[in-house]
Amino acid sequence: MNPERAARVRRDLEAVAGKAFIHSIIYTHSHVDHVGGAEAWKEEGTKIWGTDALTEHYFKQYGAFR
Repeated sequence: MNPERAARVRRDLEAVAGKAFIHSIIYTHSHVDHVGGAEAWKEEGTKIWGTDALTEHYFKQYGAFR
C-alpha cells in the first residue's frame, strides 16, 4: 500500500531469494493496494506497464488525495 511497506517486503524477499534486477512492473489495475508500493521495486531501467485507462481510473478513484 505504500513505499515503506513495499521496501520491507523487498528486503525480506531479497534476504531469502537474493537480489535480481526488476525488469518490469505491471499495473493490472489502479487500486492503491496494487500500485502504492511500486516505487520500492523500481530501479534504473525498470519498465512500467499499465492499460491505457489506468491513469484515468486512478485519478477518478483517488483524485481527492491530490
